Amino acid sequence: MTKYEYKTVSFDHIPRFRSKKRLEQRDKELNQLGAEGWKLISVHTQAWTGDHIHTFLREIHE
Repeated sequence: MTKYEYKTVSFDHIPRFRSKKRLEQRDKELNQLGAEGWKLISVHTQAWTGDHIHTFLREIHE
């Protein structure tokens, strides 16, 4: 039977007026997770903060 593990990562809201450098850093972090085998399965925005909650999944190899 295939088993999975999950990872939840919170990213703060990035205002548009200073977003380019921070978005590049976020891309780097997300690419690192992908290189580690994590697959993004959902993104939710917290209404009260605007933060983005990313949920990742990867298969467990035993």
